[in-house]
Amino acid sequence: MNNMKQRTLTEADLRRMVEIRNRLTKEQRSLQLHKFLRNRQAMVGLVIFLIVLFAAIFGPSLCKESPVALNVLNRLKPPSKEHWFGTDTLGRDVYTRVIYGARISMIVGVSVGAISGILGLIIGIYSSYNKYADEILMRICDGLKAIPSILLAITLMTALGADIKNVIISLTVVNTPTMGRLARSAALVVKEQTYIEAMRGIGAKSRRILWRHIAPNIMSPLLVQMTFVFATSIITEAALSFLGAGVPAPQPSWGSILSEGRTVIFTSQWMIIFPGAITAMTVLGLNLFGDGLRDLLDPLSS
Repeated sequence: MNNMKQRTLTEADLRRMVEIRNRLTKEQRSLQLHKFLRNRQAMVGLVIFLIVLFAAIFGPSLCKESPVALNVLNRLKPPSKEHWFGTDTLGRDVYTRVIYGARISMIVGVSVGAISGILGLIIGIYSSYNKYADEILMRICDGLKAIPSILLAITLMTALGADIKNVIISLTVVNTPTMGRLARSAALVVKEQTYIEAMRGIGAKSRRILWRHIAPNIMSPLLVQMTFVFATSIITEAALSFLGAGVPAPQPSWGSILSEGRTVIFTSQWMIIFPGAITAMTVLGLNLFGDGLRDLLDPLSS
């Protein structure tokens, strides 16, 4: 009877300990979220990103003009009530083209960030767990990282052809090695934890250990890095379009608008100022948001 009473008390104590742990975890997350919301730089970055995202999704449906409609009689008109950002060398409304260009930048940024993050996660966890896979995959990543990013992207675009799908493929190839190395380094740390050794001790399969115990615990640094990949992808896509190797004409892209404006930079500065400022503000917003997200997901890094 005493043993039964003692065992009941012990089970009750364990339940209380679990409840206390869960409550403390919720309170810690609440405090971290409150700290994140009080981070002015992160909030500014989030607001900038949401504005650009809103413009990319709903802006084109609100624009009255087509981004590719020509009107030579209105070429190089300065900003006005009819044309907020002026017109370009072919009479197209720059504001409309910038809004449609935002959609392309968002599509490229989200796609490259998500795909490179998933591929990097797969490469990283298998490299950390299998030495043969590590040798092969990491040497491939080293070879790709040895080539300058913009040069590799231009080479791939030359081979694949100018198209938004090929831009996504090229930038994914450029950014995946970085994501893979980051995932590998984080997985190597998690793999040495006591609970992973315990899972091996009870005979857990490698696939279960990788995807149920290692992968979820390395997502924080990957999510943060994905925001920076998002930002760099926007810049690289604009650079490719500026050089004529990105999104083909007449589709509007921030880089192609800047490329067209360089020929009239001394007489029609609005063709450079508006798309350049929006590109810079978008990238700045993503970087500020990424810094705040890093502080939220990994407080020990700050």
